[in-house]
Amino acid sequence: MSRLNYNEDFDKELISYLKKDIVSRERIVFIPTTPKNILLTKKYANEIIRLFEINELVFKDVTILHSEIETTLMGNFINNADVIFLMGGDTLCQYKFLKENDLIEPITNFKGVVIGLSAGAVNMCKNAILTSVQETKEIIIFEGLNLVDFSIEVHFDKDSYVQKKDLLKIISENQIETVFGLSDTSGIRVSDKSIDFLGEKIYKVTKNKIFRYLR
Repeated sequence: MSRLNYNEDFDKELISYLKKDIVSRERIVFIPTTPKNILLTKKYANEIIRLFEINELVFKDVTILHSEIETTLMGNFINNADVIFLMGGDTLCQYKFLKENDLIEPITNFKGVVIGLSAGAVNMCKNAILTSVQETKEIIIFEGLNLVDFSIEVHFDKDSYVQKKDLLKIISENQIETVFGLSDTSGIRVSDKSIDFLGEKIYKVTKNKIFRYLR
């Protein structure tokens, strides 16, 4: 997902899929992008939990990881979770947190539902990319979690010359065939059987081409 804007149509579609996918609702684990700022992370996690609860997605146990939790304990939380939620914010900070706490392997081996929001969604990709309109203000490409075999650009604006120029540059200079540009009320659901596009403004970027997915 690019962003949770509490857009009625997008949320209905998203929640509908989540209700189908999340069969067991014992424990959800939130992975932050600001692991040292516990209060800020908790604030945003609580907003997401409230959205879930008003849509009858209630978890018995909510765990929010942060930098003061022991690494072994973090791994145990992930291994025992039903849902992992990779939060939005600072993409590189979140990835560093995962790497420093040996959480990449537990997440890649995880058999439950993984949800990525903004930065978290970027980190889920095989090749994680950041254009110069994102938080780094420069083009950055790094190996992501490889939970999906494509790349995404969140907060995509089809009218942004810089964003489109950066994406075409990334594709032409790297072994990246496809990038999906996600507007702020869109997302992608990947299952064993299919790839489903949520929302109306999703664009596929390939070499020298940008076009909208019509649904």
